[in-house]
Amino acid sequence: MARINPLIFRVSIVGLVFLLSCCKGPVQDEKAEAQTSVDRLEQQKIGRSLMFAIIADSRIETLSGYVVANNMADLFSNDPGPFLFFTPTNEAFEGVNPATLKLWSNQRNGIVKSLINKHLARVDTLASDLSYYVDQKIQILGGMQVKVIQDQDQYYLEDVKGGRARIDANPIRMDNGYIFYIDQLLHRQ
Repeated sequence: MARINPLIFRVSIVGLVFLLSCCKGPVQDEKAEAQTSVDRLEQQKIGRSLMFAIIADSRIETLSGYVVANNMADLFSNDPGPFLFFTPTNEAFEGVNPATLKLWSNQRNGIVKSLINKHLARVDTLASDLSYYVDQKIQILGGMQVKVIQDQDQYYLEDVKGGRARIDANPIRMDNGYIFYIDQLLHRQ
């Protein structure tokens, strides 16, 4: 039986591996490049959405945690809106019983979705100036109506039960809506 020269064998294996990688490389690179383009578009879309602002803003990280825990990211990142999101700040959650807060983390009970829908409105016209919305009835996703009230140079969001939350008049503008910060939870269960 003839012996194979080890040097020739190694060179042949290296050459075969090189040829195989060259043949598969461009196809894989094209797939990777196409996937990267899709990923980039998705990242850009999310980067300009309410979801990005919700996750990135430390003033509303309590709410952000509930949105993520309850798998509600699609609503804020994929829905074109336009939305007005009257977003409770971290301080708005401070007076809530810890047992209630723990209950809100459970995605199966739907409480957080209901709570968020009581602060989120789909609107026809977006305006960053709250005076545009003063005394208008705004239909929120939870089915109730709220209205923006101006008292001197301060704005409030009022629910049908007379609950009021002070609105920060400097909204965050994203592609699918505005975030207005409020200091109280409305329609709390």
